[in-house]
Amino acid sequence: MRLRAPVFALAIGTAIPAAGLATALLSAVSPTLAHAESTADWLFGRANNYLRQAASASADSARRALAAADSDARRALEIRTGESYPYHPDVVASLIQCAGIAHARGNELAALNYAVRGERAAIERFRMLAWMPDEPTALAYAATRPTGLDLALSIVVNASYVDPTHKESRSSSIARVWHE
Repeated sequence: MRLRAPVFALAIGTAIPAAGLATALLSAVSPTLAHAESTADWLFGRANNYLRQAASASADSARRALAAADSDARRALEIRTGESYPYHPDVVASLIQCAGIAHARGNELAALNYAVRGERAAIERFRMLAWMPDEPTALAYAATRPTGLDLALSIVVNASYVDPTHKESRSSSIARVWHE
C-alpha cells in the first residue's frame, strides 16, 4: 500500500508527498469539473434559446430548432448527471427542460418519463433540505423548485395519450404520476 501513492504521484509528473496527494489530485480535477459545469450551463441556455426560436418560427424551422434544443438539453443533462448527485437543482432543471422539449416534439412517453424523474428528484432534494436546521432554506426551495408534475399530469389526462409500449394503462400512468 505504501508504494502506490508515490508511484501514482510520479506518473503525473511531480513528486508529491503521500499526505498531500489527495489535495493535489483534487486541485488537478477541479478545473475539469468547473469546465463541465460551464459547458452544461451553456448548453442549457442554448437549448432555451432554441426553444424561444421555435415558438416564433415556421413549422419547418420550429422542427429544426426543437431538434437542436433536444440535442443540447440531453447533452447538458448527461453532463450534469455525470458531474453532480442525482438530486442537484441543475439536474432537476435539465430533466424538466428535457420533458418540455420532448412534449413539444410530440414524444409524450419520453416527456412523461423525464417529468416524473424530474419531479422525483425535486422531491428528494426537498427531503434532503427539510432535515437541515435551516428551515427557511428548505421552505424557499419548496416554494420555487422546478416541477414536472404539471406537465406529467397534463400528458396523462389528455384524451389522446396512449402508452406506445402498451406497458401501462392510462389509469396506471395517472397513478404512477400521482405517486411520484
